[in-house]
Order: sequence, then structure tokens, then C-alpha cells
Amino acid sequence: MFPVAMAVVVLVGVVLVFLGRQERVTSFDSSAPQLGDHFHSTYELYVCGEQVDPIPNDSADDRTGVHTHGDSLIHIHPFVTTVTGTGANLGAFFDEVQLQFDDNTLELPDGRILESGKTECAPGEPGVLKVYKWASVSAQAPLVFEDNLRQVRLDQNRPGEGQLFTIAFMPEGTPVDEIPRPDDAYLREYIGLPPADQPLDEAPDGHDGTGTDTGGADGTTGDSSTTTGDTTTTTAG
Repeated sequence: MFPVAMAVVVLVGVVLVFLGRQERVTSFDSSAPQLGDHFHSTYELYVCGEQVDPIPNDSADDRTGVHTHGDSLIHIHPFVTTVTGTGANLGAFFDEVQLQFDDNTLELPDGRILESGKTECAPGEPGVLKVYKWASVSAQAPLVFEDNLRQVRLDQNRPGEGQLFTIAFMPEGTPVDEIPRPDDAYLREYIGLPPADQPLDEAPDGHDGTGTDTGGADGTTGDSSTTTGDTTTTTAG
């Protein structure tokens, strides 16, 4: 009986190893971006009605490939698989630049820490943290993220496109049309250049992070809600 028992143990072990391998293969996230991709997004930190200076250049200590050169752009070219696919998100960016960021907390480059419901924009007006995402440079209206903010994806994968983000800390009930769309002029210039000509360490002259919507067909008017993964978004027009 002992040889039979050993054979059963070996067989069970082989099956478990096979199933584990299949789980790793089938759970691989092949969505964009992947290793070798190079995307760009522009962002703005907007606090209590004022634009905040962008996050400084952190490229000298870049550990993952999701970083900034202090130019109001998020450079997304993963060189580790932890920040590919759904792992390429705002949480990965803030981890890379070593600033706190979650549903309730935003640490600013100057060291200030804002807490939803606690930090006030004015006496009696506590702010709340939200993310506004224009899915491409041609999008007219943003997706509005109110929770799972770290999972908001950096997933643009169309040639000559980029995404725009306003990370806003404003009083609850602030109308969407009071949230500025980031200036996309530098992003459009950047993504239109051949890779060899793309500047890496220079912030654009006069780049102030503000702008108006001159978008095209992308984006949706009206209000609707949808869920992507664990993140609830609202499309606001």
C-alpha cells in the first residue's frame, strides 16, 4: 500500500503545480500598458480653487517607469510588471514619487497633507478628494472618480493620444464645470515628437496647467454612472 500512497501523493502534487501554473498564466493582465510601451498623461493638482505646483522631477530615482520629470506629465513606460496593465495607475505614480495618496488623503509636493472631510478650504467648508479623467486629448467631458482613486488607470493606448487628469481637493458639491481641464498644449507637442526629440528634464515655458476644452467627439454629455473594476466613475458633461 505504501507505494500506492506515494504515487497518489506525487500525482496530487503534480496536479497542484499544474493548476497553479495555469492560474498564473490565465491571470496575466495583458491590457495596456505593457513592458516596452511609452505613454504620457498630463495632470494638475487643484486645491481649494488654486492650481498647485507640479511634482518635482523624480527621474533620477525612478524604480518602476511610472514617473515625472517635473513637467506636469506622467511618463508611463513600465520596466517592471507590477506597473503594467491595471497596475499602471495613479497609486503607482504616487508611490513612485513617494507622496501619500488614497481615497481620503493627498500629500502635496510642499509637504502639506490634505484629508477629506477634515482639511477645510474655508471655515466650515471641508474639502473632498476626487479625480477627473479625460480619457484622451480629444475628450470633451471627464470621468469623475470618487473612490478607489489609487486604481484610476493610466491606460491610453492610441497613437498620438494622451490622457488628462485633474486631482482636485474641493468642497463637496463643487460643480464639475468649475474643475479646470488641464492644459494639453505641452502634452500634444510632446506626443507629436519622435522619441529621440522628446525633452526629458525641461518643464515647458509658461505651462500653468489651466486651459479650456477644445476637444472633439470623445467624452459624453449628461450624467451617467458606470463601474470599471472596483472603481465607480461618473461621466459628467
